[in-house]
Amino acid sequence: MKMCDSVKYLGVWIDDKLNWKIHIDCIYSKLAKFIGIFYKFSHKLPLDCLKMLYFSFVHLYTYGVEVYANTYSLYLG
Repeated sequence: MKMCDSVKYLGVWIDDKLNWKIHIDCIYSKLAKFIGIFYKFSHKLPLDCLKMLYFSFVHLYTYGVEVYANTYSLYLG
């Protein structure tokens, strides 16, 4: 059987050390793209539209946060 460093299961990256660094880095890179977009739209769109955008594009990445948010604060910063 071949050993691997990490695997994606149900949208969550699980690594061999269970420190969640790979998963957090993946989410960070995806969410960083939306920061500028939300900043530009925050002054032009009503709050209801901003909430709709958030739940459409960002909230889906919080899947499993209860599990991987208990990692070292070094990885979360």
